[in-house]
Amino acid sequence: MIEFEQYRKELFHGHFLSEIPSTTTPSWILSFRFVYLRRCVVFAFFFEFKKMPSVTLKDVDQHKFVKAFAAFLKKTGKMRVPEWVDIVKSARFKELAPYDPDWYYIRCAALVRHIYIRSPIGVGAVTKIFGGRKRNGTHPSHFCRSAGGVARKALQTLEQLKLIEKAPLGGRKLTSQGRRDLDRIAAQVKAKSKKQLKLQETLVL
Repeated sequence: MIEFEQYRKELFHGHFLSEIPSTTTPSWILSFRFVYLRRCVVFAFFFEFKKMPSVTLKDVDQHKFVKAFAAFLKKTGKMRVPEWVDIVKSARFKELAPYDPDWYYIRCAALVRHIYIRSPIGVGAVTKIFGGRKRNGTHPSHFCRSAGGVARKALQTLEQLKLIEKAPLGGRKLTSQGRRDLDRIAAQVKAKSKKQLKLQETLVL
């Protein structure tokens, strides 16, 4: 790569051809240099003009991605949902259990998205992320963490799916398989958004 960058710079500054003698250098050396020059031109054209940026998780809307990845987790059938998901509260400041029956899938999808952006994180950080305001009646409200058991179980579930793994210095981080799956779902969400946008444009016209 160092030789390629050096010859690429010489190519664009016009110094490559000036180094090639016209009469004193043997023909096989000249042919070798011209072949190398041609390959440098092809590589420079490919890397600088033809390489398109890939779609990642950061390129799509977070709400659309969380819904899509939650549907993906539910569709695979490999995710083990705890038995208490329909009766447990997600935090102390909540009055009732979540109304959405698929809230655990959504929580895991939102959690793995946060680990993609900022990692490593542990149970304590997860309780802060999903914390909220606790109402104290006539007294001022205060911040309250979410349930630690739900956070711990969500991390264990994602670890069983091999989307995250334990970090050497504590907490969990994203695996290569998890990054690949998240980027793949993000690309599908991006393509679906483009199709919907084109359909709306055709309906307007």
